[in-house]
Amino acid sequence: MRHLGLRYFRAGNAILPISGIREIDTSNVDLHEATVVHDAGTFLLTGSDAIELLMVVKPTALEGRRLRWVRHAWTTHNMLGHPLMQVLAWMGKGRLGVWVHDATTPRPQNFKETP
Repeated sequence: MRHLGLRYFRAGNAILPISGIREIDTSNVDLHEATVVHDAGTFLLTGSDAIELLMVVKPTALEGRRLRWVRHAWTTHNMLGHPLMQVLAWMGKGRLGVWVHDATTPRPQNFKETP
């Protein structure tokens, strides 16, 4: 399994080694979920935890129509959101920086905030 230098992944509150992964079920990846069968147990990864793991171990699992928004969605966030947040923090506007960061975080078209 290739992992581009990343040796661990987050599963809830646990940080686990990628080397312990035995199987990943991506049947609900369009809901941003992946079920990981690991030496330490079975874990349901959701949101960015699921996407991040799949981008590292099997990026092609995110290709196709189901998640086409993911491919370049993070460019604006990474190229503008992070640098602007840092500049604003240096200027003493940390709260505004966090707002810029969160406002540039991509969300799928059918995303709904939960209260």
